[in-house]
Amino acid sequence: MTEYEYLPFSGWRLTKDGQQITINNIAIFKEGLTNEQLVTIGAALKDYLLSLEEEKAGLPELSEEELDRRFEDWKTRSRIMDVPQSYDTGAVYKYMSDIALSHWLAGRAQISPVSVYRQMENAFARDEQEGLGAFYLHDGRTAAYFAAGAGVNCGVMCFTGASPSENRAEMKGKFGERIVRFPDTYALLQVIARHLDVVDFELKDVQYSDVKVYSHETAIASEIADLIIGKDDGSLDPKGLVTLFDKHSEELLKLAELPSVFCKPKSFEGEAERRAVFRFRHSVNSSIVVTDKRISELIEVIE
Repeated sequence: MTEYEYLPFSGWRLTKDGQQITINNIAIFKEGLTNEQLVTIGAALKDYLLSLEEEKAGLPELSEEELDRRFEDWKTRSRIMDVPQSYDTGAVYKYMSDIALSHWLAGRAQISPVSVYRQMENAFARDEQEGLGAFYLHDGRTAAYFAAGAGVNCGVMCFTGASPSENRAEMKGKFGERIVRFPDTYALLQVIARHLDVVDFELKDVQYSDVKVYSHETAIASEIADLIIGKDDGSLDPKGLVTLFDKHSEELLKLAELPSVFCKPKSFEGEAERRAVFRFRHSVNSSIVVTDKRISELIEVIE
């Protein structure tokens, strides 16, 4: 049974069996949109939400020229994301401080909720858009655009798929001078997962775009329009949202997770992040430390 809660300035929070999504905005269209149109809509929503945040923070209002320049820059640095590449073999790398390395060598690994990255003290690593994204569903007759917050049941661990010969100075400046190689990443994730109450885990490449949108063709697009749009005045029907999530929560959660968890703004592209995601049966609200001596046996210190 889906639980429903309206959050002022955030949207509609839907929870079912411990899985959760927050719908910030919904738009229904009677015809399909081009990729360029999707990016433009995403940039407009991003501009609106960011302006609200800037107003709440008491920041000075930007001029029309500055707003237009920011908007066009976002569009230039954006594309519709693909299905991320998944891995179950191969090596990854991680840059870290001496203190962080000491924990790994002691057999301790930490996974964190996506929300942690929105508040990191390290400004170079902080990403205020973590856990936020948009997905666009279409079936040839009807299309639905959702801006949503997702991935709250995910614990993440960040690596890079790039060898130390690539972006070395940038990565050291962001994350620390020590470089570690994990020759069998999947074995490492299996060790960690055995200590956790997880549904599953995956290792995927992160994609980079200032506007985070995933497009998907599905037969439920027309059903969505029928369920959530009021028959009389065209307003959104909260009861329809609940029915929608009751029927299609699994598909909607998977679709929302892609842009929310596996897409980051273009400024992070140099990280070439390969991200491990552990999916729990409940929300992850704080970091989790796993201790197992086998963890220390699955790393190689390069520097």
